[in-house]
Amino acid sequence: MPATNKIIEILGISNIPQEKENYTLDYELIRKGLPIDAFKQVASYYHIPESRMASLVGVSERTISRLQKEHKPLNANGSDRLYRLARIAAHALEVFDNWELDLERSKV
Repeated sequence: MPATNKIIEILGISNIPQEKENYTLDYELIRKGLPIDAFKQVASYYHIPESRMASLVGVSERTISRLQKEHKPLNANGSDRLYRLARIAAHALEVFDNWELDLERSKV
């Protein structure tokens, strides 16, 4: 399971209290709604157009534009899907970084 810190880094979120347990923090982030900047950050991380990211998150492009204009967060469903995409990326980094280290060790 990837660390919450890495997921938050991929989402591009700052000012997160460190004293909370990971699962509580994850739940609160999703329940309150992730900022629209996190949506853009994850789209950039995956190198995919925001239109494609909108369909992955289950939100229309028009809704994304409106939320951006009004400086509002994603709803809980969109936030959950976006969080899961960030968690997948964090897990892939964890797995492939370990894989590369194991590969280097086997060469020695």
